Amino acid sequence: NSDDFTNASSPVPPNLVAGTNATLDPTPVAFTNTVQNSGTSPGNITLTPQAPATPGDLPAGTTVTITSGSDSVTYRYDGAGNYTIVSSNTGGQPIRINNVQPSERVNYGVEVNLPAGT
Repeated sequence: NSDDFTNASSPVPPNLVAGTNATLDPTPVAFTNTVQNSGTSPGNITLTPQAPATPGDLPAGTTVTITSGSDSVTYRYDGAGNYTIVSSNTGGQPIRINNVQPSERVNYGVEVNLPAGT
């Protein structure tokens, strides 16, 4: 349902007053996500971050790290709907989970780090 990050939050310092245009460098938010093969035969699933429906809703400079097993890929968001891989241990490729069986669910980790001044 692609709303795991929507339901996550980062601590806000007690001296930050809402409505004052104050900004901070939020703590990264980590969560577990799940993907499922909804097909009728085994398939491969590639894990990449999804841009918001309104690209400007996520600030430029946001990083998203996806992990599965020992694989890890970090992406940087440009604020216009595009992600670029900035580091990985997968040879610069997105993580791919091979041979996912029909109806099988696979968990993977996601960390979203909003830039300072957010």
